[in-house]
Amino acid sequence: MNNRSFTLAGILILGTLLISCKKKSADPEPDPVSTTTTTTGGTTTGNPVTAPGFTWTAAGTQTVADSAYYIEQSWGSGIRAYKGADLKFEINFQPTTLSATTYTFMTGRALTYIDNNQYFDDNTGTFQITALANNKASGNYSGTGMSSTSTASVALTVQFRDIPKR
Repeated sequence: MNNRSFTLAGILILGTLLISCKKKSADPEPDPVSTTTTTTGGTTTGNPVTAPGFTWTAAGTQTVADSAYYIEQSWGSGIRAYKGADLKFEINFQPTTLSATTYTFMTGRALTYIDNNQYFDDNTGTFQITALANNKASGNYSGTGMSSTSTASVALTVQFRDIPKR
């Protein structure tokens, strides 16, 4: 074979590759960038205010729960949030059926934040359910948790969106 044959073969192979790699107009567009909130090594990314889930800030550090849900029982209502296998928030309040309103904690009904086996309670503040639809709840809380065993306290804020009923 001569050089002309090698050149012609090379052009044909290159042309075939270019045509086969060309994007067709029917190819789907790539998925949009996710707005899901994720936590990596304790660092939160995304937008926890608009992403479904449960986010809290304690002493200036923001954390996203791995799981959260609300319950309605004969004793009252409650919200539970977990990080790893550990319960981090237990919120108990009245009434037994939720509605979108502001709830006041009372005796026996409170918010408890658990950090490194230390319990921080607030039974004097208010807790707000801002939306309740399709067995999903959204709301917020801001207050101070007081240690149950020392004089320590921690500033707390909670925001949750579309946590499911269990």
